[in-house]
Amino acid sequence: MDIKLTRKQRERLQREQQILDTANQLLGSQGYLGLTMDKIAEEMEYSKGTIYQHFNCKEEIMARLSIRYIDNLQELFKRALTLAGNARERMSAMFFVYALFWLMRPTDFNNTQLLKTASLREKLSDESRESLSAAERQIQEMLAKIAYDAIEAGDLKSTAMSPEEIVLGLWATTYGGLLILTAAPDLKVSNPYYSLFQTASIFLDGLPWHPLSTEFAYQDVYHRVCKELFVEEIASLPELQQERLKRFFELES
Repeated sequence: MDIKLTRKQRERLQREQQILDTANQLLGSQGYLGLTMDKIAEEMEYSKGTIYQHFNCKEEIMARLSIRYIDNLQELFKRALTLAGNARERMSAMFFVYALFWLMRPTDFNNTQLLKTASLREKLSDESRESLSAAERQIQEMLAKIAYDAIEAGDLKSTAMSPEEIVLGLWATTYGGLLILTAAPDLKVSNPYYSLFQTASIFLDGLPWHPLSTEFAYQDVYHRVCKELFVEEIASLPELQQERLKRFFELES
């Protein structure tokens, strides 16, 4: 049964979303140090007290933004799961989604990364920390389910790693790689974007998770994901980001 909100409750929720959107814009333009409750209030033309009625500190706002980011990422992951094919094809589709979402939402990615530092996370309430952890666990469980499907299908047999450990390895590789690419260092690599996902592919081959990359054209999977599942999202990217996405998977125009 749906609960009908009062006008006052609807207005409060709407104001919270406005606070989150304003804070996200400030994070994008001025970074963590430039984000303050005063600036949020000034941008919204509210008193600072009004902002504090909704959030105790800017870190609580960042936590809510991160949860919203993870929830949106999860929705794209769910769409990727509808891709026809074997378990490793679906896992490859997850790589694509992660790179796509990083390009779509760079500010949110950086914000979520900041909240992984102990100094910021300890400023959150117990409720916010648990909500953030719960959102992250849902992503981990979704990815681990793909590995369990591979085991059931016989594509992933004897391995010293559990599905959860495999997901941790993939997450560490892709997340860490994206952090490096965010910093844009002068790497002596012809295509660091593609190298990141080659590394993940080699990791899966080593388990071994079949079909191996030497046996299956996973490049075709990325083309299918582009054309079948995320046409609008890709079209919404700025031209520079579209070019970066092509470099990730060596996609042709």
